[in-house]
Amino acid sequence: MRTEIRRPFPFFLAVLCLLIATFGFARVAAAAESPRVQAELLSEASTLAPGPNHFAVRLSPMPGWHTYWQNPGDAGQPTTLDWRLPAGFVAGPIEWPVPQAIVSGDIANIGYEHPTLHLVTIDVPATAAGRDANLQVEAHWLACADACIPEHATLALQRPVANEAVLDPQQHAAFDQARAQLPRATTAQMQYRIGDGQLRLRVDPAPAAWREAQLRLFTREGQWLDGSQAPQPHWDGDALVLTQAVRPDVEAVGGMLDGVLVVSGATGIAVHAAPAPVAVPSSETGTHYWLALLLAFGGGLVLNLMPCVFPVLSIKAVSLLQGAADPARQHRQALVYTAGVVLSCVAVAVATALLLVRAGGQALGWGFQLQSPFFVGLLAYLMFVMALSLSGALHIGGGLMGVGQNLAARDGEVGTFFTGVLAVIVASPCTAPFMGTALGYAMTQSWPLALSVFAMLGLGLASPFLLLAWSPRAARLLPRPGAWMDTFKQAMAFPLYFTVVWLLWVLGRQAGMAAVVAALSGLVLLAFCVWCLPRARWLRRVGAPAALAASIGLIAWPAQPAAVPAMPADAASAAAQWQPYSAAHLDALRQQGRTVFVDLTADWCITCKLNERVALDSAAARQAYAAHDVALLRGDWTSADPAITALLQRFGRTGVPLYLVFPPTGDAHVLPQLLTPGTVAAAFDP
Repeated sequence: MRTEIRRPFPFFLAVLCLLIATFGFARVAAAAESPRVQAELLSEASTLAPGPNHFAVRLSPMPGWHTYWQNPGDAGQPTTLDWRLPAGFVAGPIEWPVPQAIVSGDIANIGYEHPTLHLVTIDVPATAAGRDANLQVEAHWLACADACIPEHATLALQRPVANEAVLDPQQHAAFDQARAQLPRATTAQMQYRIGDGQLRLRVDPAPAAWREAQLRLFTREGQWLDGSQAPQPHWDGDALVLTQAVRPDVEAVGGMLDGVLVVSGATGIAVHAAPAPVAVPSSETGTHYWLALLLAFGGGLVLNLMPCVFPVLSIKAVSLLQGAADPARQHRQALVYTAGVVLSCVAVAVATALLLVRAGGQALGWGFQLQSPFFVGLLAYLMFVMALSLSGALHIGGGLMGVGQNLAARDGEVGTFFTGVLAVIVASPCTAPFMGTALGYAMTQSWPLALSVFAMLGLGLASPFLLLAWSPRAARLLPRPGAWMDTFKQAMAFPLYFTVVWLLWVLGRQAGMAAVVAALSGLVLLAFCVWCLPRARWLRRVGAPAALAASIGLIAWPAQPAAVPAMPADAASAAAQWQPYSAAHLDALRQQGRTVFVDLTADWCITCKLNERVALDSAAARQAYAAHDVALLRGDWTSADPAITALLQRFGRTGVPLYLVFPPTGDAHVLPQLLTPGTVAAAFDP
């Protein structure tokens, strides 16, 4: 008996039709169409030629449907093209036209609701001339409306290859229109910052026409922007600052920011922004500016009390004592000294900004120059020479002003100016109260405002000497000149010798013991140079320059960076152990529900070291750490560290120290820059 099997052909045919409608087309053709998207493979030329040739896959969504950009946003998939080309043909990446925001409730996607050409350049080899070329591409896209359906199509074209290309006039016009929809480059400077739950993008300068335009920002990678809301524009003169919310779990995004800024839904501007402090202009800018000036002046004034400035102030004090009987000379030197200080502070601001741009966005701040072992070595040499001069071993000119006085042409005025310059250089390891807020504000403002804040810092640093020189009452406080001044001058050399020792210690922490030995050898060569100066002519002309060049060469020779171990607070408490800071470590500790205390420090920061000795490692602080189960993290900024720099920027600071208390939930609070044991202990109280 034969069993007859009935073939349900109509059923299978229906299933096949459904699969074709759902997942696209497997047939090979120049065009394919579904109920949702039409796909076409286009060539700008009817005849190809060796070299670059332009092709495109045009996707035309039906009304209510859309496809996706290279970064699809909150959901979706970007279109992909898989080329199958003759031997020697090479296809480039998709050149993405300007996208649009497709927002549905809280979901923000990025894509296209209109016909779009996905441009691709294909290089044709010279060996293909005289033959027909068969080009095939498998295109995959996601078509979405109320539902999303993946589709694909295999598209193919055949074109002859000749020595010269022949453009298709109709397609050439379509390609020109598509190229006009690509993002355009701009000469404007772009910077960005992520903090306080938002992205800030600064474009300087921005066209005035943008003031009335609708703006949208799309990033090429990452889904961390909250695209459900348009960015808010803020104008700071000719500069535009855009703010846009980021996802709650986003704290920082490192490296350059690449994306597209869409103007009025049509024009696209390529975004290539470097990370940097960016402030939002507000109606209170004037108030903030005057407050920053006041804080900068106060910070400069207090900086005179910092131990890192004392060696230079001792030199200046000797000069004031010597000129006490000549008010005109005092006035002149006070003004020249002030000019040296103020101009040096402004120069620090300019150098910081220029190096930041040159470094491609690497953030810098107050004291950044001491992150260079070469600079630390040079500063040690300078202090050593100055100490020799005050000791009487080296005679530099007829006055007592110190560095630069051999250049003085008018009674030591050039030397006075360079003493002001030196005061700023050696002040950089210290951060006085008020300075952090003022300089953090300055580094986010336009050039004129930023430079004026740095200038006010210098004016505060020089103000005590202006007061002593111009106020008769203050001048009466100075002792009368006498023979004791020579002894005082020589005694003031010893703080400089101790400064040299401290700088060598910093150098060792940065670059290892070999660098310290090289610097010590350089100091011996400097002493030999000094010995040569009053000797025979050939020693002055040959021996002294050779010794000086050799000493500089010793510290310029690249040294192996030293591994700096983490510094424990005290072995008496097992819980009070400082661990190296990292963003991941901080997040992990907070997820455990612990309070975290972060100390951002540097070996060259004297304020930091005083706080560690007096407050952070005190018995009261250790008891507070143990009582509140505080996790201790220490970030060492002795050498440049992008993670620490990012944390400084997040809290609007340009340098160390910075002390942060992170509770298990909520925002961190910042402690003062000068600490006491009681301040630290009270920081963890509920």
